[in-house]
Amino acid sequence: MHTFNHNLGAWVLINLRLPVIIICTVLFAFSASGQIPGYLPVNLKTFKASAETDKKVKIFWTTQYEKDNSHFEIDRSIDGVNFTKVAEIPGKNLNGNLTDYVYYDQQALDGISFYRLKQVDVDLRYSYSAIERVKNAVSANIVDVYPNPAPSKEFKISLSKNVEGSVEVTLYDLSGRLVMKQSFANHNTWTVHHQLSPGMYTLKISGKEIAELKTLVVQ
Repeated sequence: MHTFNHNLGAWVLINLRLPVIIICTVLFAFSASGQIPGYLPVNLKTFKASAETDKKVKIFWTTQYEKDNSHFEIDRSIDGVNFTKVAEIPGKNLNGNLTDYVYYDQQALDGISFYRLKQVDVDLRYSYSAIERVKNAVSANIVDVYPNPAPSKEFKISLSKNVEGSVEVTLYDLSGRLVMKQSFANHNTWTVHHQLSPGMYTLKISGKEIAELKTLVVQ
């Protein structure tokens, strides 16, 4: 009888201990990941981007919930694949309240461009929104740069009218560093030879009757 009670007690202790071990293991895993199932630091309700003018895009989003939200980053792309950060907006962290945000991209790209929202937690974890496609009306300019994206060695610049004197072409990288400078004259179409690294650049075309900025992507 004593042996039976001893075995029964051991069986009860083992079977009670197993659920406790399982629960502790699960809680430890959640603690290590920093998140509880179903919990997100930010619940994004809406994200929209739309053209306001030929050089201005409105980016609007609404959150339903924020906790430990460090900031948002607005990314822009010319091809929907390679994105560049154009703005950073601090999180408001108004827990449990609908919170609206708006940002205007005052240097929008001509034609088709793509935007996405990157949300960054205080511990630097991050997530992305869906991608928004925006079509801007092409401004009435006289400069055409093609092909764009450009291959690795050359691209062309064409003017829709003749311009007196020489035209200066300067190219800057995303940090604002001058990477190329050339002058052209006597024609309205030029081939620009280069040794640029793949990436996005700002192209400035200036002369007596012209001053335009273009975005150039080198593949």
